Parts: sequence; structure tokens; C-alpha cells
Amino acid sequence: AGPTTREYPVAEFTVEQDAEHKQTIVTVQTRREPLTAFRLETPARNFNRAASVERLETRGVRSEWRPLGRATVSRFAFRELNREQMEAGFQETRCEQYRLVIDNHDDPPLEITGVRATGNVYRMVYFAEPGKEYRMAYGSDAVKAPSYDTTALAASLREDYKPVVAELGKVVENTNVRQPSGLLPLLTNPLVLGAMV
Repeated sequence: AGPTTREYPVAEFTVEQDAEHKQTIVTVQTRREPLTAFRLETPARNFNRAASVERLETRGVRSEWRPLGRATVSRFAFRELNREQMEAGFQETRCEQYRLVIDNHDDPPLEITGVRATGNVYRMVYFAEPGKEYRMAYGSDAVKAPSYDTTALAASLREDYKPVVAELGKVVENTNVRQPSGLLPLLTNPLVLGAMV
């Protein structure tokens, strides 16, 4: 009926204060999961701050931060008033490095004690024959995504046929993979591109 989300572990995060621009910058390292939001953890109370999420984009030898989304993070805890909004959402993105930039203005910086990542869950569904062994190859940056006829599969799922759930076995490196040939690998190599420039 709609996307299923789950929490993904964050590989690492660092926090630094930019006194000149009055900002707290939280840099988050991930494993390229299909993320859609970050949730900040802080012991601070009674604050309301604008925040933006950015991704690190590398083109050739040049890297720059690109905006993904904006949010307001806040927490109010005074007598009967208890409200909290600590999540910054964005369109699904897969990259290794993000940063959250929190505008402090003249208020003291927030103490950030943790970052949680949320993203979409993907499942592979296919018609399988009994007694056959199947393998899934994934992780190539050079291969284009396939386009299959999934009409019969979608119809069977609509009719409420329940798939048999299976788990992947041990991950094994594919030694038969061919590296892309031609000029493309050379043109995307930062050293070659830098020398050409």
C-alpha cells in the first residue's frame, strides 16, 4: 500500500561549531542506504531551530554540499506544554556523507548526543521454481538498472498470494565481474581528470 521504512544504523557522526556563522554542523557517515530522514538526539529543552540537510556530491576532483531538505527542530517542555519535532526529512537519497546544519543565531549551540537515520525498505519478489538455487548480484556502479515485465507478479500480489520469505545467505564477492572498458573509467578517474584540467 505504501513505502515501508526502518531505522538504519549510522556508521559515524561528528559535531562541530561554526562560531563565525553561528551554526552547529553535524556530519553523518552512512553506508549508502536508501535514507529519507535524520532524527537528532539532544538533552536540550525549550528550543526552536531551523536546520538543513545536505549531501556531499563529488564530480571529478570537485566536491560540494548540495541541499536535500529543510526542517525546524524543536522541543518545548514547560508545565503541560510538551512538544517535540526532532526529525529532518528529505527525498530518498543514497550517499556516504551527509551533514545537518543547525542555525543557532545568538542562542547557545545545541548539544547533539546522537543521530538516527530512517529509510525505505526494499524487497526482491520473483517467481521461483521448487528445488532451484538462486543468486543475487548487486553493488555495481557501472551496470544500468534492469527493466523487467512484472505484470504477472504484480497481479499475483494484488490477489493476496503470500510470498515465501527467504533470507540471503553469506555474501560472497563476485570474481567474474568485468570492469567497464573504454574511456569511461579513465574520464571518471580524479587523477586523470585533474591532470587534463
